[in-house]
This record gives sequence, structure tokens and C-alpha cells, in this order.
Amino acid sequence: MVELLQYDWAMIDQIKKWLEDQGYPLEMRTASELRKAGFDVTQSELYTDQETGKAREIDVVALYPDHVGVTRLAIFLECKASKKPWLLLCDPQVLAGYNRVRSFAAVDQNAIKAMHERPVFDVLMSACPWFRKDELTGYSLRSAFSEKDIAYEATLGAAKASIDYVNGAKDYQQTVAFPVIVIASPLIRCSLDKDGEIQLEEIIEGEVFVKYDLVKPFRTCVRIVTLAGLPEFARRAWQVAGILRAQLADGEAKLWERQFSSPYPTDLRRLVEKGQERTAEETNASEIEPGSEA
Repeated sequence: MVELLQYDWAMIDQIKKWLEDQGYPLEMRTASELRKAGFDVTQSELYTDQETGKAREIDVVALYPDHVGVTRLAIFLECKASKKPWLLLCDPQVLAGYNRVRSFAAVDQNAIKAMHERPVFDVLMSACPWFRKDELTGYSLRSAFSEKDIAYEATLGAAKASIDYVNGAKDYQQTVAFPVIVIASPLIRCSLDKDGEIQLEEIIEGEVFVKYDLVKPFRTCVRIVTLAGLPEFARRAWQVAGILRAQLADGEAKLWERQFSSPYPTDLRRLVEKGQERTAEETNASEIEPGSEA
């Protein structure tokens, strides 16, 4: 019996190591933080690859709770447990000439239209750093000292899952999806200083602007979050989603009335307003900041 117990403990240690190597604890921690923030979270969800038509798996999906079915806000997360540092290559002009709404997230046409209208656009600019793009944005993401380009695979996976979600929107829906990568290793921002010298800085969160020509051209930012920055990211993501939900409320009412040819129900409007009040309270209690430096 003693020998069996000793063998079992050795096997359990091996299993723990295998789980760590495969990245499962990182996925579980990511899901846990997003649930604590308030999101509805699922793991190992399938999506359809728009290029191949095959089903693929995304590690974590976080949905902003909704009782109406018109406004859909989601985060699609790939988790990578590599211990080698990731490099975010940045330049101040990365987003020059690109549409701000499209670089904010993967969005459908109804959401694009709603966010371009004022005062929605102005509120997002003033209240949401993810929309303003306060920090240096990357033009490339690399895993250092690695022969396999896992950074490219992770960005493409998160992007494709977001695209599939947006493409699944119905005519009466407005959809926003944020592609995100969570890593267990250091994230290093690489840029040039004013003298043209390479500058390296460890950060806990950043963004890379991706340009993929899939079935249709896809241009948006993918957010990269380290394990150390995960709790803050989850809190901030909840606030951003709440602000966005509130600003899309009028667009939701218009889409409802166009689809069902009837006034937007008063009880649904009250549900949305309660969500707005909660978001406002949480945002006032803890102002949203970029918080990217380690």
C-alpha cells in the first residue's frame, strides 16, 4: 500500500508538470479571472476557420452578459505557456491612416455604424484607452529564441475566432469581438528612441496591429496580456465592455425597432440602464488606465 501511494504521488507530480507544459493551468487562470470580473466564460470552444472551413478550438471565450440578443460583446483568448520572452516590435506610425473603429476590435457593419456616430465616438475617445490607443502599438509580435513562430499562430487563431463570431451576426445584431493572447512569459516592447537606438522595455500588456488577407481582408489590433497583468486586464475588459454596451444602447433600440416593427420594450431598456449604472459606478470607483508598464 505504501509503495502504491508513493507511486501515485510521483505520477501526480508528473501530471502536474505535463499540465503546466501544455498550458492548461494558464487557460484555467484566464477563465477564472474573467469570471470573477463578471463575464460569462466557456473554455475549449469551437469556431469555423474561414479559410479552410474546418472546426478549430479557441482556449477561452468571455461574453458580456446580455438578456436581449441584439448587442454581442465577446473576447476570444489564446493562451500560450511558453517560458521564452515575447517581443512586441513597435512604431508610432503603425496605425496611421487606419480606421479607428476597425483597429479597436473585430466589428460588424451595424457596430461600425453605431460607433462612428456622435456622441458615441466622442465618449469612446474620452473614456476608453483601448479605443484611443494611448500606448505604442506593435507591427509585429515574435517569440524570442524560438524556431516555431507560435506568436503568429496565436494571433491568427484569436483573430480567426473573432472573425467567425462577427460573421455569425444576424442583420438585427451589432457585434464586437476582441482577439487576445495571454502568455506566461515576459513581454518586451521594442522600439527606437529619438536617437535611433533600440529601446527595450518589459510591459505586462500591449497590442499588435495585424493585417491578414483571409477570405476577406482583416485589419485590427490583437491584445497581448501577461500572466502578471491578467487580473488588471480582466477588470479593465469588464469596464470597457460596459462602456461599449452603454454607448451602443441607442443603436440596439433602432435595430430592434427595424427588425420587429415595434417599439423597443421598456423592461429591456431598464435592463440596459441598470447595466449602465453598474458600469458607471465601477468606472468611477476605479478609473480605467492603460496600466501597461511592469
